[in-house]
Formats: sequence, C-alpha cells, structure tokens
Amino acid sequence: FKEPPCQQGFFNVVDDQPMLKSELVSGLASAMGLGRITFDPNSVGHRSSRRSDGERPANRRISNKGFKEAFDWSPCFPNGLSGMTQLVSS
Repeated sequence: FKEPPCQQGFFNVVDDQPMLKSELVSGLASAMGLGRITFDPNSVGHRSSRRSDGERPANRRISNKGFKEAFDWSPCFPNGLSGMTQLVSS
C-alpha cells in the first residue's frame, strides 16, 4: 500500500467481479469434484439474508473504487471463486 497523508472514512474491500452465492458454491463444488450442492430452505435460520416475506433480498452493489484509489490497491483475484479455487487446489 502507498501511505497517504491521512485517509479518513469508511472503505469497502470487495471483489472486482461480484457473484451470487449460488455461483460461488457451484464453482467451488466443481473445482473440488463434488456434485451439485443444494440447500434445504426449511433449515435456514432466522439470521438468513432472506427477507421475512420469503422473497430474495435486494441485490447490493458494493464498490471498492474508493479503497483502490486511496491506497493504490487491487485485489489479487478478480473474484472470490478464482481465489478460493486456488486455495482448495493447493
């Protein structure tokens, strides 16, 4: 990281390529030679990201632009799947 004189505020540190959890789980299962992963929606606890009315949560688009500019940073991997795939293959 470069050392700026004084950076204040809140920064998001996220992937450059957002993906759905289902895409991440499917990709990891494939990388690990596993079959299709399914989840029982009835076993999801109250801390789920699902809304109480049963609908899917709103998509949240989070940008890392401010952090990248403030600290001259870029992620090592474009998305979580490529990083986790390398982790499980090593």
